[in-house]
Amino acid sequence: DVYKRQGMDRPEAFFDLANVERVEVLKGPASVMVGLSEPGGIINIVTRAPSREFHFDGSFQGGSFDFYRGEMSVTGPLNASGTLTARATGAIQTNDGFRDGARPSERAFGAAALRWQPDSLTQVDLTADYVDQKVPFDRGLIADEDGNYVHNARTYYGERWSTTGAEKLVLGLAAQRQVNPWLMLRSVSYTHLTLPTILLV
Repeated sequence: DVYKRQGMDRPEAFFDLANVERVEVLKGPASVMVGLSEPGGIINIVTRAPSREFHFDGSFQGGSFDFYRGEMSVTGPLNASGTLTARATGAIQTNDGFRDGARPSERAFGAAALRWQPDSLTQVDLTADYVDQKVPFDRGLIADEDGNYVHNARTYYGERWSTTGAEKLVLGLAAQRQVNPWLMLRSVSYTHLTLPTILLV
């Protein structure tokens, strides 16, 4: 009932959980049942799917170091018969972080899903995910030759304006058809990924 994809993501633009329904973990060699994967197991991230009933939810979080995050998601039918449904999800987050002198981290995330079910046996999904983030350009802590940190971990040694920015768009298309009780045909889902734009200033 939900759109699935493997838990893989480019590290420049961190994965956002605002549009995640659940996370499935399959350990061991049995993970090969889903295709090419690591022999130790696989992580499958199940995203939130459109619903035939109207629903809206939202949340707001606040925490230490000026951490603030807001999320919202709305879903429902687009026609009277309910064969065409959609979902839109968004999140905004900002955080000053524990490093003194570093610029705040900022993140904006948006996801959209469109589902067409002309009958109980056929399903077509079109999805889009977008993320735009800016974080401090941080080379880490200073350590001596023995690996011991020689300065306060809260001290930031870069310029406050130094920033790493990443922007990413993922588009996906998938279709499936239940031919009989024991056979389901699924198209090879198409995913288009625009490589993140990395900006160092």
